Amino acid sequence: MNPLILYQNTQLELQETKNTLAMRGISLSKEDILSLQQTILFICKKLHWIETDHSKLNQILDPFLNSPYMSTNNYLDILKNLIISYYEVRSRYHRFVEDTMILDAMEMIYIKRGGTLDIYYVEKVLHQVQRMRGTK
Repeated sequence: MNPLILYQNTQLELQETKNTLAMRGISLSKEDILSLQQTILFICKKLHWIETDHSKLNQILDPFLNSPYMSTNNYLDILKNLIISYYEVRSRYHRFVEDTMILDAMEMIYIKRGGTLDIYYVEKVLHQVQRMRGTK
């Protein structure tokens, strides 16, 4: 792939993510957004996963941006933890579950648990996805 095209796409993605966050009242620097993208690369590498969808960052973050459990003190940490949680759940279901079901389950558990992202969060999300799959 042409590195210039990759760079232009990255700049476009950065701006798109920054605009999406700004519309929700979340102001992150370019470095913060790059850090979120690095989180995706890190967790994908750890899980031996390759992410080809360049809009995945926005898809993962979107359901959580209006959460009352985020404050300016903890946006970045929470968003990173949500990204890691998404890929941990996704890696267990591969293509058997749609992204929307995973994200719906993540949002439901996040709100139900008062914005708590602890060691039990992923297990609770996995259980919720199983329940949702059983009702389809």
